[in-house]
Amino acid sequence: MCPTADEVTAKINQDIRQDQRRDRGIIKLLFLGAGGSGKSTLFKQLLYIYGDGLKEELRRGYTKNIYSNIVVGIKTLLEGNLEMAEDNEVEYKELDQKVQVKPCDEQTRKLIQEIPEEESLSPQTVEVIKKAWADPGLQMTWEKRSLFQLQESLAYFVQNIERISKPNYVPSKDDVLNVRAITTGITEEDMTIENRLFHIVDVGGQRSERRKWLQCFDDVTGLIFVVSLIAYNQTLYEDEKTNRMKESLALFKKTLGGKRGESFKDACVVLFLNKDDLFKTMIKNYPITECFPEYKGKLTAEDQFKYIKEKYVSQVAPRSIFVHRTWATNTKQIEQIFNVVNFAIIRKAIAQAGLIMP
Repeated sequence: MCPTADEVTAKINQDIRQDQRRDRGIIKLLFLGAGGSGKSTLFKQLLYIYGDGLKEELRRGYTKNIYSNIVVGIKTLLEGNLEMAEDNEVEYKELDQKVQVKPCDEQTRKLIQEIPEEESLSPQTVEVIKKAWADPGLQMTWEKRSLFQLQESLAYFVQNIERISKPNYVPSKDDVLNVRAITTGITEEDMTIENRLFHIVDVGGQRSERRKWLQCFDDVTGLIFVVSLIAYNQTLYEDEKTNRMKESLALFKKTLGGKRGESFKDACVVLFLNKDDLFKTMIKNYPITECFPEYKGKLTAEDQFKYIKEKYVSQVAPRSIFVHRTWATNTKQIEQIFNVVNFAIIRKAIAQAGLIMP
C-alpha cells in the first residue's frame, strides 16, 4: 500500500526535526515499556527535576484524572469485593491457604454504587469514600488487589481526600506523580541536563499504542526501558489472561532483538526495574513462582529480585545494559539515579561524535 500524502508529509517533517536535532547536538532519550510500568511517572520526574518543573497549569490538567482515579478505584474495589464474597473462599496457591472474604456493608455498597461520575468531589462523596475505605470487607479485598485492575495509588489519594476535595484544589507535585493517566500518542519535551540539550520522548505502552513506537526509533542516543516489578503478580488491562511481566519480557526482547534492535545498536540502553517500594511489600505474601514456576531459589525479596533482573538481562545477552532499581514517585532517589544514567548517556553521545573513545 502506498503511503498517503499526510504520511509522506509527516515523514518529511520528522526527518527535518531529526536533522535539526543532529545539527544542534541534541541527545535523544526514549522511554519505552509496557502499560502500567510507571514510565510516564519517570517522564514527569524528569520534567520536575530538569525541565520547567511541574507548573501549576500542567498540574491543574490532571485534576479530573485524580477525581476519576478515586471514584473508579473505589467502585472497582467494591466490584472485587462482591466477586470474592460471592465465591465464599479464595484460594492462594502460593501460600496454600484459603481466605474467607467479608462482603461490604450493604448500606456502604449502595452508597458507593450511587457515587456520580462528577468533575468534583462533593462532601457527600468524600464521606462515602472514607466510610468505604474503613469497611473491613473492602480492606480485605484491598489486600488482594493484585487480582483486580486496581491502582496502587488509590490508598494515597484516599488518605489525601480532604485536601483533594477542597474548592479550588490544585494538584500537588506528588498528586501528579501518583495519578494514573494512560499515555496515548507521543509526548516530547526538550530540556537541558548537565549543559547538554536533551530531546525526551515518551510513547504509550498499551498494545494499541505500540504501533507508534517505530517512528521514534531513529537517532536514539539513550533508551530507557521501564518494567514494573509487581507485574509478575498482575494481568494486562487489555487481556486479563496474560501476565504483565511475561508480556513485558517478550516486549523487551522484541524491542532490542532482530532488525528492530538494530535501531539501538549504538544507543546506551538502560533498564529501570521500577515500583521497588511496592515490590518489597507484595513479595512478602506473593512469591514470583506464580509467574515463574521454574524458580527454585530462596523466597527473599533480594533473591527474587535478582531472578527477575537476570531474566531481563538474558533476553538481550550478550548485549551490555545498565540496570537500576527504581521507585518512580520518590523524587530524591530518581534524581540520584538520573544523574548516573545521564552521565552514561552523555558519554555515549560524545563517543558517537568521535570526541572520545567509545
